Amino acid sequence: MNVVHLSRTPVSGAPERLSRAINRYSNDTRSVYHVLADGCMNNASLLNDLHRADIIHWHNVFYDKLYNVTKNKKHVIQYHTEPGFSGVGHPQWSPPENIKIEKLVINHYHSALNYFKGCTRVRNVVDLQPSVYDNRDPRQDDVVISFTPSSAVFGVWQDKGIDKHKWCINRAACYFKNKIKIRLDIVTGTSWEASIRNKLNSDIVLDECITPSYHLSSLEGLACGKPTICWTDERVNKQLLEVSGADRVPFLGTYVGWLEDYLVDLIERGPLKLQQEGKLAREWFEKYWDPRDIVAEYIDIYTK
Repeated sequence: MNVVHLSRTPVSGAPERLSRAINRYSNDTRSVYHVLADGCMNNASLLNDLHRADIIHWHNVFYDKLYNVTKNKKHVIQYHTEPGFSGVGHPQWSPPENIKIEKLVINHYHSALNYFKGCTRVRNVVDLQPSVYDNRDPRQDDVVISFTPSSAVFGVWQDKGIDKHKWCINRAACYFKNKIKIRLDIVTGTSWEASIRNKLNSDIVLDECITPSYHLSSLEGLACGKPTICWTDERVNKQLLEVSGADRVPFLGTYVGWLEDYLVDLIERGPLKLQQEGKLAREWFEKYWDPRDIVAEYIDIYTK
């Protein structure tokens, strides 16, 4: 079976990493990925891959012209963002009502929105092998916090409230004064590989604590074996446990309004406690977020 993934933007690298994971973990399915650009109808490589494809997997985009030349294929469309963000509402965001294809939605907070009612919930692949997992000795005199904000163009939560989070971290740093040095490492405008190296070199991974949801960065924090802070509500926790089969939520949860006190309490417990929390995070990830299981879930969707 041949699968072609299509998106208009990189979508935080999720479609490309899914494609790679399919090639790594599936014995009889081959996958390729294309970012669509102007003039794509003249892209010979793209058209050749579409001709060979059995499955066309759209990500946050749908082009009628490409659909019209591949009607004999199975099509699915996957949404990674909610209405009103990152191109949602764009004329090429979703197929017209007369075209019936299976719709998927990433199992984060927006999967429960009415807009995505009837969509199949799916998971993001994070494929970090144990050889990547960092087992260095814990730092004794400083704490590095890794934070990956989104673009600030979109407003309050879409930029992950960077100013609010920075204020909380600075306040926590003031509490410890000269006893412990707290360093905030903001990761933006870099490659995925570089952002992973940053998380591996940190002591705490901070995702945003405003939207009641985990994100791709949260999952990467778990995969890197780091205590990972975000804010999830009861609904998101329930969905996470359902799709993973886990019996507990792996994230350290707090709202941004309590982040300063939460960081102080966590850091005061000492470097060994941070390392223990990171070990629990990695154990949860290995047991409940195995990329082979997630690839198998996508293959089931393709073949049913």
